Amino acid sequence: DGEVEKPFTLTLDELKKLPKATVTVTLECAGNGRSFYEPSVPGIQWERGAVGTARFTGARLADVLKKAGVKATGKYVLLDGADKAVGKQPEFQRNVPLAKALHVDTVLAYEMNGEPLPALHGFPLRAVIPGWEGAYAVKWLNHVSVIAQEHDGFFVKTAYRYPNRRVAPGEAVAPADMEPVKGLVVKSLIHTPLEGAKFKPGVVKMGGFAWAGESFITKVEVSMDNGASWKLAKLGKEKERYAWQAFEAEFNIAAAGSYLLMARATDDKGNVQPVAPQWNPSGYLWNVIEKVRIDVKA
Repeated sequence: DGEVEKPFTLTLDELKKLPKATVTVTLECAGNGRSFYEPSVPGIQWERGAVGTARFTGARLADVLKKAGVKATGKYVLLDGADKAVGKQPEFQRNVPLAKALHVDTVLAYEMNGEPLPALHGFPLRAVIPGWEGAYAVKWLNHVSVIAQEHDGFFVKTAYRYPNRRVAPGEAVAPADMEPVKGLVVKSLIHTPLEGAKFKPGVVKMGGFAWAGESFITKVEVSMDNGASWKLAKLGKEKERYAWQAFEAEFNIAAAGSYLLMARATDDKGNVQPVAPQWNPSGYLWNVIEKVRIDVKA
């Protein structure tokens, strides 16, 4: 409903009769890595675990909007789920600019990895906004409304906003200097070896994933000497625009000692993981060079 010519109600069965679309997406919470910021910032103290990848199938949001007939006054699409706010918390609603809502890869998903959407992932319906931070992927979706201007709710006007300029760590940022967090940034994750792993001298294998929101990963470089030298990791064969890409590498470590293994990803727009984080008061978009320290003992 909202700024449309023909408001209507659609059942799940009716939605399933629309053309199907499938997209593989890495969903990551904007606050993934928040616990690493200094000075610390409030919020759930995520380390590296608030990210995952799945294949979603559903109807294109564009087809639903076309059926309703968006008016020229429509600028955003407001997404609302069936979940209820806890206590005095505001209702969780997010809006998406109309252009992104109409993108061919933006879907209203009712399947995940070929199965009905699990309850914890939003059954029966979830918005999937590929390449953007995970809070846009509203779960338990039951209301879509086209609106003429940015929604004035808490989770649009206050939360999930990021400074539009570089700020010093700990600096207060005025609301006028903040804008919505949208696309994810280039990032890598080392899953093998684990922090503190112990090895004998010889070959040490590294494995991980890299992703970059709406962009492709073009390379991942790795280091075993605190970044003094780098070499290319091998990228996995599976490559999809909005999904993480596997990488692997080997190091031949002959001498005993403590070694800092590092990984940095580059995307197809030339963006590279930074050495230092861009501090922000909500702890969003942590994406510094990934590091894991291991011990090699004879």
